[in-house]
Amino acid sequence: MLEINVLNFLNERSANVEHLCVTLLDWFDYHGHICLAFDILGLSVFDFLKENNYVGYPMEHVRHISYQLCYAVRFLHDNQLTHTDLKPENILFVDSDYISVHNRKKRRHERMVKCSDIRLIDFGSATFDYDHHSTIVSTRHYRAPEVILELGWSQPCDVWSIGCIMFELYTGYTLFQTHDNREHLAMMERTLGHIPYRMTRKSRTGFFYHGRLDWDFYNQEGRYVRENCRPLLLVSWAHTNYNLKEDVYPTASRTKYFDTSGNLLWDAQSREAKYVLTHCRPFRRYCKDESQDTLDLFDLMSKMLEYDPADRIPLSAALTHPFFLHLPSHQRLTYTPYPLDTIPPNERRTSGSRSGTTNQQPSTTANNGSSSSSSVSSDFKRNR
Repeated sequence: MLEINVLNFLNERSANVEHLCVTLLDWFDYHGHICLAFDILGLSVFDFLKENNYVGYPMEHVRHISYQLCYAVRFLHDNQLTHTDLKPENILFVDSDYISVHNRKKRRHERMVKCSDIRLIDFGSATFDYDHHSTIVSTRHYRAPEVILELGWSQPCDVWSIGCIMFELYTGYTLFQTHDNREHLAMMERTLGHIPYRMTRKSRTGFFYHGRLDWDFYNQEGRYVRENCRPLLLVSWAHTNYNLKEDVYPTASRTKYFDTSGNLLWDAQSREAKYVLTHCRPFRRYCKDESQDTLDLFDLMSKMLEYDPADRIPLSAALTHPFFLHLPSHQRLTYTPYPLDTIPPNERRTSGSRSGTTNQQPSTTANNGSSSSSSVSSDFKRNR
């Protein structure tokens, strides 16, 4: 019922706005099973990628899909909603028909979707700004650092997820392929640089020791990260938080992931460290070429993958980023924010209230014969 409330709320707010979120046509209770009816849609962005052997999308499709995703999520944010579960599985093509193109360089045929129009689905975990915020949200691979560090979260956690999704659209594989918190943080540091001390000192987890991630880059896990993760950008946007005066940060007690200086507690000799060192590289080294489109794409992703949510680019600014300047005019959308002050406070709570909720509820399932908007186990899908 929570998802129905959110979908009805979005329908009310979208009378004169093309929001690119799936539209609820009807719902019914069938012997205790809540069924939702939507328009028939195509494959998810992930399923199309999977059936195409994880070949990344062409740049023009990366641009268009990313633009639509930013547009749809901005609509949510302007209406005091955070999706909290953005991932390729929850982005569906309107029509996933494709043509087969021969790749001479790789000597194989690859699929190219004919129409890259998308719809955003699965609002079972969407949370209003005024509702209870559970500690952990988002699917692992797209989870923002403030969520892992249990620092609290808000709409910028969606922006982080979009940055991870854009990377996956471009490369064909996930940026952070892991199922462990400490390893996840190590992969972030391997790819994006050190997590700011101002964040690690506030975390009551225990991944850091003396300001550094407690992580051994020379064990099996460390080698995985070292060999499979690369820095996002080499120099251009290096974090400078260590130049701040020491008295800016109060002394903190030892926690689960970090030491008192903000270092990640990480055994460099462990199996996990070898994994990180093997599979993670600096972000900029993932560039396939040095074209302006590629540089603009990585610049936008780097702004979305800022550690501090306060420094993360808002979607209103992301939509005007140079990466989207070359978007064809027929693919551009005119955005008119809904006047929030015209929404009565009592109506805001009635439309999607979850006050008193202590845990995120699972998404309801669409059993109507159309493309399903239910979430399949992420851990199952990601073991590829």
